[in-house]
Amino acid sequence: MSVAAILVSLLLGGLLCVLVIALIRRFLRQQQHSPRRLFQELCRAHRLLRRDVQLLGLLARKHALEQPARLFLEPSFLISAGNKSDPRAAQFQVLRRLIFGELTA
Repeated sequence: MSVAAILVSLLLGGLLCVLVIALIRRFLRQQQHSPRRLFQELCRAHRLLRRDVQLLGLLARKHALEQPARLFLEPSFLISAGNKSDPRAAQFQVLRRLIFGELTA
């Protein structure tokens, strides 16, 4: 193999490494500031069960929340869901107490 071929191979290998590192950094930055990731971290911090996380996700989609983490800041979403004749109303009430504790009117 000639010196020129070795240099070209090293150059291409180096460019490939730089490209891969740039893509990995970009992916990691996106993951750090993801609304979905924040929602998942809040669910984990509150030690919610998978079914509870799914129920909150359903509620976030129903209200078309760009930031599903709002469910952890605004009890009104869970209060209104818990007041309806929905068969899951009791589950929403339990979730509200888990996240916000007992709220006084």
